[in-house]
Amino acid sequence: MSARAFKPAAPKDFAAPERALWSRSIRALRELGLWHDSDTDAVERYCRASASARLAAERIKDEGYTSRGSMGQQVISPAATLERQARLDADKLAGELGLTPSARKRLGVEVEHDDDDTLSGDIERARRSLRLVEGGQNGRSKRSTI
Repeated sequence: MSARAFKPAAPKDFAAPERALWSRSIRALRELGLWHDSDTDAVERYCRASASARLAAERIKDEGYTSRGSMGQQVISPAATLERQARLDADKLAGELGLTPSARKRLGVEVEHDDDDTLSGDIERARRSLRLVEGGQNGRSKRSTI
């Protein structure tokens, strides 16, 4: 089966944002000539890590960046820790797949830039929204000194 013929379906448990990321990722990899059938698991892990980061960021937005520890002290919330690790995991996987500008440069892949319809544009918009959640509208960090 050729790389063009195989069109993997998104996992059934993916929510709409993950299904959209799945489709954009596979389309981008195909357009870049980087797609191989064996990348399916890596793309799934990338989408799951991105989903975890998104869900944790929503929780941070609702509950705040800090919480109370067992002794009543302020600590970084578990959601903030999860969001950071999931974002790192997603960034690493995106780089391994060739979905970041630096990975494409390293691989010698040239891309036409269209910020409204590229995966890197989606990633940058997500990062900006996460910075707003973490740092507030004015860019100052909401983190407390512990």
